[in-house]
Amino acid sequence: MSERRALYPRRVALLLIAPSLALYLFFSIWPIAYSMGIAFTDANELNIAPDPSKVTDLENAKKCALIVGSREDLRSLALDSLRQLHAYLDSVEESLIELRNSLSAFGQLNPQELIELKNNMSSSLAYLRTAPRGIIKAFNCTSIGYPTKEYIIDPALEGNISQVVGFVGERISGKLEEMAFRIIVGETISGAEVDALVLDVDQALAMVKGIRESVEYAALSFDEFISRIIGKFDAELNRLQMKFVGLRNFNELLRDPRFINSIAKTITFTVTSVPLKVLLGVLLAMLYSSPTIYGRRIWRTMLLIPWAIPILLAGSSWKIMFLPGRGPLSVITGFDYNNYEWHSFLIYNLFEAWLAYPFVMTVTMGALAGVSKDLIEASYIDGAGAWFRLRKVVFPQIAGPVIFAAILTTGASLQAFMVPLLINGGGPTQTISIPWVGSRVGNVNEMMVLFGYNRAYRDKDYGYAAAAYIIVILILMIYIALWLKFAKSRR
Repeated sequence: MSERRALYPRRVALLLIAPSLALYLFFSIWPIAYSMGIAFTDANELNIAPDPSKVTDLENAKKCALIVGSREDLRSLALDSLRQLHAYLDSVEESLIELRNSLSAFGQLNPQELIELKNNMSSSLAYLRTAPRGIIKAFNCTSIGYPTKEYIIDPALEGNISQVVGFVGERISGKLEEMAFRIIVGETISGAEVDALVLDVDQALAMVKGIRESVEYAALSFDEFISRIIGKFDAELNRLQMKFVGLRNFNELLRDPRFINSIAKTITFTVTSVPLKVLLGVLLAMLYSSPTIYGRRIWRTMLLIPWAIPILLAGSSWKIMFLPGRGPLSVITGFDYNNYEWHSFLIYNLFEAWLAYPFVMTVTMGALAGVSKDLIEASYIDGAGAWFRLRKVVFPQIAGPVIFAAILTTGASLQAFMVPLLINGGGPTQTISIPWVGSRVGNVNEMMVLFGYNRAYRDKDYGYAAAAYIIVILILMIYIALWLKFAKSRR
C-alpha cells in the first residue's frame, strides 16, 4: 500500500485530473448552456455577433446627426449645401424641359441647335456631378470628432444623382449628337426616333423630380429630416442588438408544421430503420459464423467495408446510384427521391441499414463466440431441431448484447442527420399539413436534427434553431431515461 502511494501521489493525480475534468465539463456544458441562452432570444445573422466597428459607426453617425441638428454653424452649412443642390437640379430640369419643348417642333431644328441643347445640359450636369461632395462635406462627422463610414444624409441620394448624370450625359446627349450628325449628312430622322428620345427625357425629368422632392423635404423640414435620420440609425442599432423573447421561439415551434412533421418523421424512421439494421446485422453474423461457409473470415472482413468508407463518400455513392432516371438502382426500382416523399424515406432506411449493420454484426459475432458449445451439442444430442436450438439455446445467450446494440443504434436513428442531408437534404419540398396546426411549405423528410441545422445555417435564425435543439435534447433525455430504466430492470 505504501509503494502504491509512493508511485501515485494524490496531489499528482489531482493535478492531472482537475484540468482535464475542467476542460471536459467546459466543452460539454458550455455549448448546451449557450444554446439554452440564445433559445430565448431573437438571435440571427445580424445580432448574434455584430461587427463592433459597424455599431461604433452607427452610434457616431447618430451623435453627429444630433450635433448637426443642434449647432447653428453646422446647420447653416448643411442647409446651404442642400439649397445649392436644389439649384443645380433646377438647372438640369430647365435644360430637359427646353429640350422636350424643342423636340415637339423637331422639324424646325438644325444641327447647331441640337449641339447647343446638348452643351447646355452638359454644363448643368457638370455642376450637379460635384454636388454630392458638397453634401458629404456639409455632413462630415469626422470634422466634429465622430468618425464614421455611415451617411448622415441618405446614401441613395448620391447614387440617384450619379444615375441622372449617367442617363442624361450618356444616353440623351449621345442620341442628340447622333441626330445632329445624321442631319448634317442628309439623313432623315424618323418620328419614332424622336418619340423614343422624348420618352427618355420624360424618364430623366421623373428622376430629377424624385431627387428634388427629397432635397426640398430635407431643406424645408430640416428638424424633421434630422429626426428621421436619427430614427434610421436607431432602427439599425436595434437590429444589431439581441433581444430576450421569452418562450416565443418554443411557441412558434409547436405551431410550425415543419417541426411537428420532423418529430413524426424521426420517430417513424427510428421504428422502421432499427429493426431493419438489427435484423440484417444478426442474420449476417449468424450466417458467417457457421463453419460450413468457406472463406468466412474474408467475407466478414469485406462486410465491414461500410464502416471504413467516409460517410460523405458513401452518401455521394448512394445518391448517384439512386439518381432519378439515371442511377442504376433508380432505373431498376423506379425510385425518385426528388419528387416522391416515401421513395426518399425508403432510400434513407436502406442507406442507414447499410451504414449500421457492421456494428450490429460485430456485436452479435462477439456474443456468438461466447455461446456454450457444450450446451448446443447437448441440445443436438437430445434431438432438438435447428429452429429450436436457435430460439431456445443460442438467442437467449446473445440477447443481451443484441438488445444493447439495438438500443445504441436507436439513439443514432433518433439523431439522424447525415443520411437525409446527403441524399436530398430532407426533401422533396412540398406543402406540409398538420391537423390543428396548419400548413407550410418545407422539406417533408426533414429529421429533427436536420430541421435545426437548416434553421441555423440556411435561414440564419439561430434563436429558433437553438429552441428546436433544446426540444430535441429533451426527447433524447426521455429516451436515455427509458434506456436506463430498461437496463436496471435487466439487472
